[in-house]
Amino acid sequence: MEKAAHFISRMQEIKNVSALIEARSVMVVDDSVEDHEAFVRAFRRVGAKNEISPFLDCEKALESLGHSKSNPVEHERLPALIFVDLNMPGTDGREFLRRVKTDERLKCIPVIVLTTSVDDRDVNYCYSAGANAFIRKPVSLMDFYDMLDKTCRFWFDAANLPKC
Repeated sequence: MEKAAHFISRMQEIKNVSALIEARSVMVVDDSVEDHEAFVRAFRRVGAKNEISPFLDCEKALESLGHSKSNPVEHERLPALIFVDLNMPGTDGREFLRRVKTDERLKCIPVIVLTTSVDDRDVNYCYSAGANAFIRKPVSLMDFYDMLDKTCRFWFDAANLPKC
């Protein structure tokens, strides 16, 4: 009886956390408009209900996160998850990752590097800088949908996201 009550309580907690996560946005930082459009289509296709916050450059994404201490963003407005491309003009994904993961307010947000890079040095750098996943960007749209479906299932169904 006690186990059943604990199970029901745990299920309600998971349901509440899921609702909280669905209410938070997912940030996508990529310099390609076409990739943003593919991302939105794929995200909706897999049934994710989160708002997507698209950014074409890292500086604007960091600014929206309140990375500069003079403009902190309320916790509830921070994204649940961040996807970032690695190779972008100006501030690239490596620098974005480094700055997010060294910011006390932001470092608990999972960051997924989504890139065309096949360089093992990039993989090693990103994980050592705090990336939560490194995924090679699929070439075909169907493979992109499949990758995003698997990624969303892991992050939204299996993993417990932090409440940071």
